[in-house]
Amino acid sequence: MYLIINKWDKTTLPSEGSQTVLSPVVSCGPSGMLLNRPVVLTLPHCAQLDTPTPDWTLTLKTQTHQGAWEEVLTVGEETLSSPCYLQLEEECCHVLMEQLGTYGLVGQSCPPQPACKRLQLALFAPRAPCLSLDYSLRIYCIHDTLHALKVPLVCLSLCLQMSALIRLPLFLIVHVTLRFLLRIEYQ
Repeated sequence: MYLIINKWDKTTLPSEGSQTVLSPVVSCGPSGMLLNRPVVLTLPHCAQLDTPTPDWTLTLKTQTHQGAWEEVLTVGEETLSSPCYLQLEEECCHVLMEQLGTYGLVGQSCPPQPACKRLQLALFAPRAPCLSLDYSLRIYCIHDTLHALKVPLVCLSLCLQMSALIRLPLFLIVHVTLRFLLRIEYQ
């Protein structure tokens, strides 16, 4: 058995229409394997869920063997015949399932209120002191999940051997509507 957080283009979760990707794509396998007992897969997400009224329509998607993505379940619309069950928490979604595969969470704003997505800005600069007025910075806008910051940290430290995170990431709240970006708040 295996558990992988995917970073490859072939497993990128597409967002359709006004949907936005809220979690990393996670593969557990071997894909399609039926289990004797259900297991829980926990997906971190960056949806802001602190409002009393639901701002999001959240959907769990799975990737077929042909590479296409299909809807598994919309949160709140589970029935006894649903292939899995979801429990949503502030920063993660627990999926109770009996079949392994590749999964990801997408969301869509529920009008009239805009939904909010938590993001981080990570600023990287060269490790060596800069002797000129030219200074190169790399800025990454990433999901506010534990895994999201690890990708640029590992890539920049292994590949470039010259960049360092300047400070802890700056957290952003992005308001999402049918037309996406409305307003950004710094925290």
